[in-house]
Amino acid sequence: MTRKDTIKTLSQCIGLLGISGENTKEEVKDKLETLRTELVADEMADIEQRVQRAFERLDDAIEAAIKKTSKSEGFLEPIEENRKGDVEMKIKIKKTLNADTRTATEFTKIGLLSDTKKHIEAVSGVLGSLALMLFDIGDKHDYTKTKYIDEFFKDFQTKKTGADFKALGWWQKHLAERHHLNDRCPDDVNLLDVIEMIADCVCAGLARSGNIYGIEISNEILQKAVLNTKNRLIDMIEVVE
Repeated sequence: MTRKDTIKTLSQCIGLLGISGENTKEEVKDKLETLRTELVADEMADIEQRVQRAFERLDDAIEAAIKKTSKSEGFLEPIEENRKGDVEMKIKIKKTLNADTRTATEFTKIGLLSDTKKHIEAVSGVLGSLALMLFDIGDKHDYTKTKYIDEFFKDFQTKKTGADFKALGWWQKHLAERHHLNDRCPDDVNLLDVIEMIADCVCAGLARSGNIYGIEISNEILQKAVLNTKNRLIDMIEVVE
């Protein structure tokens, strides 16, 4: 039942309330009960579809994670090729020609609404996949600190800071991680790397000194990240009928 149908039925019920008589009250009661039943059924059907889509995306993510884990030597030892923030999966989206005047083949309200809903679902699915990638990145953030804790601790004990600390041995291993964009920016940098860098700076600043150092990323890196992210999404998405 659409919102329009709901409003129409409620309006009818309200109109009937203005008429006296016991039978009218029963009629209103019956209509309201029927309306409640239909609304609950529609709502449950919509929720069931959303849950089903969520489980399907989760199954894909779990399968991808299992494949990645089988390639890795250990939880704290992710392979560099898997440090791109990519949970390997193919996202299928439906064609939405009639959601845009530039591509529409029919100009009806039903066609517009249908394809608009498909577009919303497509964007939701892609953003959900990106969120899964961010979870994957977060799980492996600063893995070189735990994997090489002895070397990290040795350099930590020197109490050096800034460029002096970065000249020490452990830092070069730390740069294998993707989020230090101003020290070593990967050729395939993407916006997930940018988000990780920002989250890293904010969390470190607030939890340590209480101050956040200026976060500066060159326009060249940002534009490259945008382009690479766009191309990555193109590779991830499959358009179906």
